[in-house]
Amino acid sequence: EAEAVFAQVHLGLFNTDRVFIDPAFTPEVAANRYVNWIRDELDGGGVLYELQRGEEALGFFVFRDRAAAVGASVLSGLYDGQTAPGMGVVLLHAILDRARIRGMKRLSSRISTNNVAVVKTHALLGFSISEIQYVFVRHAGEGTGMNG
Repeated sequence: EAEAVFAQVHLGLFNTDRVFIDPAFTPEVAANRYVNWIRDELDGGGVLYELQRGEEALGFFVFRDRAAAVGASVLSGLYDGQTAPGMGVVLLHAILDRARIRGMKRLSSRISTNNVAVVKTHALLGFSISEIQYVFVRHAGEGTGMNG
């Protein structure tokens, strides 16, 4: 199952990611970052679920218990061709259902602010923002932008 998800990631699944859109990196580097992230989560106790409609794979998510009755939607995505309006809600409902089945009273998630659709979907389903983090990048060899 993980290999099928990795194949989807290599098709450009996370194209709003800061590494993907950074011209200093290739799409392959960005995909490898996510594949390795998923592997690390699975090695650390995360569970990979694939969302399906009949025999058709729609997307995936990695779920992890964080603390007593607190779960985390660590990483999720919809496969190419599955991003029609409403599909993000379907995926997030599947994550919420998994949290309920596992007895979670609270679910946390971290979202890239580059992915506005996912931020809106979480807000639509009652999630609130507890903090915003920004990542600034300066590649080795780049100037400071300051003259003199």
